[in-house]
Amino acid sequence: MGFPKKVKNQILVLCARHCCVCHKNVGLNMEIHHIKPEAEGGENTLENAIALCFNCHSFAGHNYNNLHPKGIKYSREELFLHKAKWIKMVEENKISSKDTLVELSITNKGSLKPIFIKEITTYIDRDSWKRVYEILGKNPMELIDEIKSNSTGDFYYRNIVNKIETYDQYIDFMNGDFPEKDFSKMPDIKEVTNCQPLNYLMPSMLGYNYTKEKNLSNCILDLKFTNYGPEVLEDYKLYIIFDEVVEIDSVNKRNSWDDIYKYKYNVRFIESNKAEFVPEQNVLVQNDSVIIDSICFRTDYKTKYVVIKWELFARNFQDEGLLKVPISPTFEKSEQTRFEINAKGMKPKTRILPKIVTT
Repeated sequence: MGFPKKVKNQILVLCARHCCVCHKNVGLNMEIHHIKPEAEGGENTLENAIALCFNCHSFAGHNYNNLHPKGIKYSREELFLHKAKWIKMVEENKISSKDTLVELSITNKGSLKPIFIKEITTYIDRDSWKRVYEILGKNPMELIDEIKSNSTGDFYYRNIVNKIETYDQYIDFMNGDFPEKDFSKMPDIKEVTNCQPLNYLMPSMLGYNYTKEKNLSNCILDLKFTNYGPEVLEDYKLYIIFDEVVEIDSVNKRNSWDDIYKYKYNVRFIESNKAEFVPEQNVLVQNDSVIIDSICFRTDYKTKYVVIKWELFARNFQDEGLLKVPISPTFEKSEQTRFEINAKGMKPKTRILPKIVTT
């Protein structure tokens, strides 16, 4: 019949998934053994259960028990003593099931504090600007005329201003709707789909230097995978699954916009939120670690945590775990106005924008 699931869970927690005889932390590679065999009336109870690694289990037997061909080194009395001693050690030393196995950890080199812009738009009457100038006895177009007469300044900006001929075009320009509607409107956080922290833009026709856009609303995560266990990991693969992310990818290693060198990444995304870590060497010895290529991602501005589930598969070994990564978003306030007809009844509008710095 075997032990019920409740008993198995109890003994695994009590021994912290360590073998009660050799004290190795072997994770999933365990057997729950009957100290007194079922054939001799041993019950499926916690008192009769002991957690053993595969190796120790093969040597766990009783005198003259031919069902254990590898030997009879551990008697039932000895197993009872091993169990009691180890469970006491686990309790006194607060030993965890993860103390000596494998671990995926954050190296704290990455940026997990995205910055967003909270844009608040208020509305005023479209003709109010014109009325102020009329009261002052001035021409509402004088600022535009002054810019047109000035030969210095930004060429692109002056080229647009030179096209303004009427007051309505002037107001549309101030609203960002001239020469075309929303020509200067910045996309909000839902419209920005690139999760790379740094983008290289091609040189313009007027210059030779490329520009860089740094998106401070995207996060960078640096991970390290460590083998604390007693066994060498051979032919291993690590899968990493991310929850609570909008977009995720490996950080682009290019150094300029025209850098076409093909880098070899040790992490690749096989699904939209699932990555596979492929090490250069498929062996990881005890107390050694490997660095995973930096990963960039976008979250919703309301997100406070990203959950990472990892799964390890190696020869004769398997393990899994969870990481709860705290995200600390901050907001910078930006205020702007729009000139609208019948603006009196219009309520302020709020948008969340990405924080992008151009250099």
